Amino acid sequence: IGDQQLGIGWIFEKRLVNRVIFYDIEDGEVRGFITGEIIGPFGELEIIATSKRFERKGVAKGLIVRLLDYFRKKNLDKVVCIAWKTQDGGVHLEYILTLFGFVKIKEIKNFYYQFSLSNNLKCPVCGDPPCQCHSVLFEKVLNETMYLSL
Repeated sequence: IGDQQLGIGWIFEKRLVNRVIFYDIEDGEVRGFITGEIIGPFGELEIIATSKRFERKGVAKGLIVRLLDYFRKKNLDKVVCIAWKTQDGGVHLEYILTLFGFVKIKEIKNFYYQFSLSNNLKCPVCGDPPCQCHSVLFEKVLNETMYLSL
């Protein structure tokens, strides 16, 4: 799922150390997963991916609910997410993040450039490194109601 949705090599063992990981599994098949990390007083929704067969079936929503509940139980103030912005201007996760009350904070140009070069990671849009896609930083205050638009 990770290679299909994020690009070949973007998920590797070192990136998963000290992360919380939730899976959605049905009949022995992984339908999706989400990773998060606690960084000081806030949480980061780091990676979320669903199998193409299960897109638009509520898998991602369920995973986000689980991660946000986990962060709430840890008494964190905010959650951030750095979402991928492709060269055509589309922002992955924007729709679902706004459903959960995340707001855009800022755009970061060439966010993945150095990371893709130093780890030889292939972008699903740019192809071979360097990735020249941008990203958008989203933030959610956890004391807000989480289910406003669901």
